[in-house]
Amino acid sequence: MPSTVWIWGDQLSLQISSLAGLEPSECTVLMIESLGRARQLPYHKQKLTFVWSAMRHFAAELRELGYTVDYYPGRPNLASALGTHLAKYRPAQVRLMESAEYGATRRTWSRSANGRKRSEPACAAANGCEEFIFNAFRL
Repeated sequence: MPSTVWIWGDQLSLQISSLAGLEPSECTVLMIESLGRARQLPYHKQKLTFVWSAMRHFAAELRELGYTVDYYPGRPNLASALGTHLAKYRPAQVRLMESAEYGATRRTWSRSANGRKRSEPACAAANGCEEFIFNAFRL
């Protein structure tokens, strides 16, 4: 069962750590345009259009290199797309490079008072994903 490599809009490079050491046949790349995420921060509409356009072009580049890309345009939030992806591909692990945007990874992966991961990780656990890896290291 291949790994999933989740690539965010600020990680559009073949040299990112989450892709390191993986051949195209060993992973599925997940990319999500999240409307909810776009509303969290005061993104200028032109910047958001640029980022999503760059994501779509990078997804096309990855496909040309032989990667399987699961791309979700205009989804209401990250969790809905991630849940759909996990149900469809059932990866053994999800690899994610920490976002360059200050606090973005912490906000996405923050823990609740009882120590359970909220939002996407909880969704992942419910869909059978065994682990999340940041920068190719176990949490």
